[in-house]
Amino acid sequence: MDVGRIQMHILHIVRGLEPELGGPPRFVVALTSALKRIGVDSTIFGAEPEAGDGPSIPAPDADVRLFRRGRLARYWPGHSPEMRQELGRVVGQFDAVHIHELWHYPNYAAARASRQNNVPYLISPLGTFAPTALSKGRLKKRLYSALVDRGLSNKAAAFHAMTDHEARDTTAGTSGVSVEIVPIGVDPAEFASMPGPEEFERLYPEVRDKHVVLFLGRLNRIKGLGILIEGFGRAARGRDDLHLILAGPDGGYERAAREIVRAESLESKVSFTGPIYGET
Repeated sequence: MDVGRIQMHILHIVRGLEPELGGPPRFVVALTSALKRIGVDSTIFGAEPEAGDGPSIPAPDADVRLFRRGRLARYWPGHSPEMRQELGRVVGQFDAVHIHELWHYPNYAAARASRQNNVPYLISPLGTFAPTALSKGRLKKRLYSALVDRGLSNKAAAFHAMTDHEARDTTAGTSGVSVEIVPIGVDPAEFASMPGPEEFERLYPEVRDKHVVLFLGRLNRIKGLGILIEGFGRAARGRDDLHLILAGPDGGYERAAREIVRAESLESKVSFTGPIYGET
């Protein structure tokens, strides 16, 4: 279907493009490719990976600018005075700014620069208004909203929610800003050629001839991993045909998850694979 071509140039703001950051950088890269197909040019601003983080996710359909991290990056993720300066210099050249997530320094710097230069900005909170996400560091987030953000979020042109549920959370966490629901799409071309199950069984022979339960994502407390492991333990008790795969980078919960596995005596029925990207 020909949707026509839209002549625009959008600046996308992310914390960074490291695979370890989970869904947001992959969403941004996929979005810029989809926008390119309808004639929309994209630039991505983010912070450089920390030493040892590995390469960034490639974004073939966007102009990518990754800036040096500042001294406060360990306390305020993505902190970069270089990025702030460049935003002040060039943000007025863009038709719109799309901010992905909240709470990180690039999000604040972009909203502030956009407001100062009368450039409309859209915010995709990507789950950061969910009650479970807000409960983590609730006091710090309240102080941040009052002392740092100072209403910048509520001056956005709109918020983007992925689902009805996220729209309700976003509406509850904001004031007077339109919330537009647009589900995140999937490019079927990414799955056109997939390896067979025997390849995974070669890498993880413990799953051969088993019914596999898969968790794929960051190992983070808000993902409900404790509930999953305990529930799996009840289902697997007295059975030898079930296996749980926990695939994803450590988001601060891997040690606790392993302790639950040990407490449930599930060591032989649960595998931690670490992050899996593409076919590896």
